[in-house]
Order: sequence, then structure tokens, then C-alpha cells
Amino acid sequence: WDIAFDEVKTDLIVNAVYQIQTYTVIFYDSLGNVLSEQAVDYGFAAVAPEAPAVEGHVFGGWDYAFDFVKGDMTITATYKKIYTVTFYGFGGVMLGEPQPVVVGESAVAPEAPVVEGYDFEGWDADFTCITGDLTVNAVYAFSGNFFSGGKGTENNPWQIGTITDLINLRNYIADEAWAEIFVSASYVLVADIDFMNAANTDIQKDNKGNVTNNWVPISTFSGVLNGNGHTISNLKITNKSSDQALFANASGVIKNLTMKDCESSTSENVTRAILVANTQGELTVQNCHIVNGKIGAGSYVGLMFGRTQGTKVTVEDCTVSGSMNNSNLNAVVGGFFAYGKYVTFKNCVSALTVDNRDIKVVGGFMGTCGAGTSFENCISLANISISAGRVRGSEVGGFVGTIDSNSGDIVANKCTFYGTLTNNENGQKAGGFVSSAPSNTTLRITDCAFYGSIYATGKAGGVVGQATDDGRQTLKFTNVLIMADISCGETGAKGAIAGQLAVKSGSYFRNVFVAANDLYVAPTKTDIEMKYFVLSSTTTLPEGLSSDVWAVDALPVISGVRMVLGNNMSVNVLAKYGIVLKAHAAKELYVNGELASNATVTEIGGATYAMFVYDSFKVADMDKALVLSLVNANAPQKEYSITDYLTNIYGAENGKYQSLIDAMLYYGDAAQKAKYGTSTVLAS
Repeated sequence: WDIAFDEVKTDLIVNAVYQIQTYTVIFYDSLGNVLSEQAVDYGFAAVAPEAPAVEGHVFGGWDYAFDFVKGDMTITATYKKIYTVTFYGFGGVMLGEPQPVVVGESAVAPEAPVVEGYDFEGWDADFTCITGDLTVNAVYAFSGNFFSGGKGTENNPWQIGTITDLINLRNYIADEAWAEIFVSASYVLVADIDFMNAANTDIQKDNKGNVTNNWVPISTFSGVLNGNGHTISNLKITNKSSDQALFANASGVIKNLTMKDCESSTSENVTRAILVANTQGELTVQNCHIVNGKIGAGSYVGLMFGRTQGTKVTVEDCTVSGSMNNSNLNAVVGGFFAYGKYVTFKNCVSALTVDNRDIKVVGGFMGTCGAGTSFENCISLANISISAGRVRGSEVGGFVGTIDSNSGDIVANKCTFYGTLTNNENGQKAGGFVSSAPSNTTLRITDCAFYGSIYATGKAGGVVGQATDDGRQTLKFTNVLIMADISCGETGAKGAIAGQLAVKSGSYFRNVFVAANDLYVAPTKTDIEMKYFVLSSTTTLPEGLSSDVWAVDALPVISGVRMVLGNNMSVNVLAKYGIVLKAHAAKELYVNGELASNATVTEIGGATYAMFVYDSFKVADMDKALVLSLVNANAPQKEYSITDYLTNIYGAENGKYQSLIDAMLYYGDAAQKAKYGTSTVLAS
């Protein structure tokens, strides 16, 4: 207080006396080092020290305001990173020096140079809010008028709308003076193109004006071709030189294109296909379809592709249907590829038909595959018949004819074979996935199903015709359903997994479901894990097989496979072995359209699956069949025809479905045949 008041002798006024508080303010750099420590009176401002420079950054201020100090404070310097933005002009020439730009701020575009014969279209990247080092390229479009419109850029692709446009594309790429401009540009189809009534002189002139006897392929392509939902039809490719297809060589992207009623055939030993003969460089093909294609003789022959050259190829949401007529003793034939490695298939369907002799290798998807090949959500409807002829070593497979040795992992996940394989070459092989498993290769088959019919004079297997004699291959199967009708010649051998099963230790067969016990083939090694289940009303377990091998009392959930049970399968058999089925909320099992009250059906974890069982199932009954893994959880559980199924459940007026793996097969529907041009597969 300002005066004493311990001896009051008169009136007093006593005032409280306050002393201003002092606080400590400490400034730090970004590494935690003290830059300054200050005593600052309440209400006053601290004095900031000089912030040290930090390489590659700009000082961004202090993390707290200190102009009115109210207490002890720690204040840290903040910094913003500086990134480099580099602009390039025509031909990759740097425009000015690289610009330092603070994160979150914008770069300043230089003036784009004027280039004779080209129009500046803008820049290929956004530079208004920089978050990292950035390269920005000027985009130029050729200023001439080509094709039916466009400029060849990603945002303004050249428009292909006529036969003349396709011919000009071929000729520009073949001309060294023009090739660089056109080979890697972007293109879009703006109309269907039908070669049926095209004048010969339009189709048959090459880039030098010479008249040939056929379509001359586009020699090479590395750009983007968007079919835009359009169709190229009635293209005939009958050249006798090598690499015959719409494109002789291709990389880049091809998408949304259908080629219908097209033919590629001669009697020469060439690489032959309808879309691409050789893939060179990474290629992505999406939503492309070969409909009713016809392929003739050649050394490497495929409906969509000939062969890869060892670079990555991705094939998604694609279908092929058509036939092959080939009598080349060394021919390698496939529905999609004759030969390929590093190929990824997703959501694809093949309906290859082959009825011939003297073919060395043929597969529903690939003739021969190598390292890095995988299949996911794919269906093979291959109908392959090889008559006895001059070939010694014929290989027939539902997905792959044969696999290269030393190929590492070959993978199939959630795939289905539903076709017919017949190999009448003396002593030869056929398998629902592949004819034979080679040395030093691991075949991984998961959540897959194999139906239809498989016959070979030699080794016939539901999945593999023969696992080679040396036992140096590995097979790893999980949740595999084998319902195919498998048979062989008098001196041959048949089996659900393989006609002959010689595999390496480390192989396993977990939850393999088969139609009959006479298809059981034991592996040659005794340390192979086997959980092998027989589904048949006449099942009797072979003597000497222990219950832990067959595990008939603890059958696991069947998940993710297409399932239609035939071969006089009865519901009592299902209940007998305690099969647990993922079911719709109704938890009902239907047999021939009637509710089966004596079946064991359980809903697991709220999953939405149901099983429909048909006795004496035949291919001709396919229009009445439904499958496991219905996508629509709210679908009523009743019998539908295929047309009703697609229309009522999915509301698809034009036969579209939610995903390719839910494609329904149909047979004998005249309206559908007329609409889709095929009697074997209904595809979007």
C-alpha cells in the first residue's frame, strides 16, 4: 500500500500499489535451438530475432503472435518449402530457368513459342497451387486438317469416322516424314465403320499408292485409340506377309472398341490376329470385343492378339468370340493371345471355337503363357476339338494350352471354365485350365470352377491334363469346384485335378470339390496337403484314405465360384456332407425351381449368396440355370429364364449386367443370336 495505516490518527486515503508482471518469451529456430530469451512486461510486445535461413525453404513467420504478451511464451520459426517448376516447349526445349515456387503458390507460365504448322493448345499440368517439384510441357496440335476433325491431343483427339480416315492413319504412320506426329497421338471413333461395301481401291492401296490384295495393317501405334462404343465390321486381312491385324504392332491404350465379323486368314506361317498382331511396349486394352471373328492359318494365331514381346499387357472387360481354321503343324492358337507373358486379364470372356487337326497348342484364352500371367473373374467358353493328325505333342487347355517352363507364379482367381475340350491326337493331353504344368512353375488356382466336357486320348484333367513326369512343378489349389465330364482313351488316364499328378513338396489342394470318386488321383508324393471332397449320390470313399484327407464332416464355405450342380446330384447328398452355403436372407435352397426343405443352408456373416441345384444338368439346359454368387442381394429366389433374369433382376433392357463375371450363357435363342451375332456368349 502507498502509506502505513498501523497507527491511524486522522482520516486516511490508502491506495493499492501494483507492480507490472514480467514474463519470459523464448524464440526457437525450426530445429529447437534458442534464438532469443526475453523478459517482457505484461501487455508489451516481444522483439523477434532474425530468423536463420534454411536451405530450400523460405521463412514463413512465427507460429504465435507476440505483440501483446500475457504470459510465458515459446515461439518457433516456421518455414515453407520451395519447389522447382520447369516449363518445356515444343520438342522438349526448356523455356527459361526453373522457377522456385513456394508451396501453395502459383508458378508463372512463360510465353509459349510460336511453332510453324502447330497450334499451341495449353499446358499439360496445373501449376496454380504447387505441392511438389513439377514439370510442365507445352501442348501443341498439328494445325492441318486431318481425319474427320480434332487435333490429336488428349482433350481434342483426332476423329476417325470413315474408312478413309483409317487408311490415312495407316499411311501417315508408315511415312517417315509424318510418323512422329501421328504414331503416339490420341484418336476417337465418331461412327461405326463397315468395310462390307468399301471399294477395293480404298482398302487396298498402301502408303505408296500400290494396290495390294488386302488390308495393309497399321504398322505401329503407341497412342490412345478410344472406340467410343463404335464398331469396325467386315474387315478382311489376308496379307501373306508377317504380323497381320488391324495393328501390326501396338502399345499405349485401346479401349471401347468392337470388331465384328472381321477375318484374318492366309495359308502363310505368320503372326495373325484381328486387333493387334504384336504388343510392343506396355499396352492397356479395356472394354474391347471381337465378335464372330475368323482366323486362318499362321504360326501364332489369336482372335484379339497374336503375341507379346515381353512387356506388360493389361486386358480388362474384354470378350472374344469366333473360330479358327488352321492346319499349321507348329501353330500356337489362343482366344485372346497365341503367346504372351506379363499379361493380366480381368473380367474377360472367351468363346473360341476350334474344329481342326494338326495344331500344336491351343487354349481358350492363350495358346502359350509365360511369366507374370494372371486371370481374375474370367470365363472360358472354349469349344475346341482337335482331330487325329500329324502332330505329336498336341496341347489343349480351357484357358491356356501350355505354360513356359520357369514361369514362376501363374494365377487364376474366381474364374470359370464351361466349354468342351476334345483332343484326339494320339496320347495327347487336355485340361480345364491348362494341358500340362511345366517344371519350375507354380500354378495358383483359387475360387475357380470347371464344368463342361474334357476328353483326351492321353491325360485328361479337370484343371491340368498332366503335371509333368519330373515332379518339379508346384500346384496350389484353394476352393476349386470340378464338375466337368472328364474322360480319356483306353490307354490314357483321367483325374479331377489332373490325369497324372506329379508335383513338388509344398503343393496343396485345399477344398477341392469333385463330382465323382472315380476322378480321384493321388499325388506321387505323400507329403502333399489334400482336402478333397466328392459330391455324388453314389460316393463311397476309397479304402485307405483317412477322414482328415476327405474331411466330409467339416466342409468349409464355398465362396466366390460359379456353381451349378449336376450329374444326378441330390440335395440329400449336400445335407449328408454338411455343406455350408452362403445364402440370401431367405436362407432357401432351390432345386429345379422348388424349395428343398431337407437341405442344409446357412447364412454366414450376412453374406448374400445362394445355390441352385439342377439334376441331370446338360449344356442345353443353360437357359434355365442360375449360379452361385448372385450380385443382387435383394433378388427374389426363383427360377428365371436368362432373358427374365437379366431384365427383372438387373433391369437391363439390352442384356447388360453388373459385371462380366455375371454373364449368363444362352443357347438357341433366335432373337439373341440375331442381336449379338453369336450363339455361345451373351456379352455387353
